[in-house]
Amino acid sequence: DSWLDVIGGVVAAIRSGDAPTSTAAAAAPATKSGYLTKQGGVVKNWKRRWFFLQNHVLYYFKTPVLDAAGSVKNTSKASGAIPLEADCSVKQAPDAGKPLPG
Repeated sequence: DSWLDVIGGVVAAIRSGDAPTSTAAAAAPATKSGYLTKQGGVVKNWKRRWFFLQNHVLYYFKTPVLDAAGSVKNTSKASGAIPLEADCSVKQAPDAGKPLPG
């Protein structure tokens, strides 16, 4: 499944009340992981980051931080976290698919 499909499914589950509790979410394995590009918060340029989705939180790192089993070692080392909530929306950038400069 694409990132849009997976994240859209999580948001739909949150809206319908089928999302796991925070205790269950913390113990669950990552749903999806891989590289995405994100727009910076202050400087609005695009940056390649390694993301993983663990239930209703999308964490991102400058580089992958996996243990030998392929699980995320420690979310406290994340560059950031995006909580997915019922009122969030997910869309593909209009220039998606174009190579990043540099």
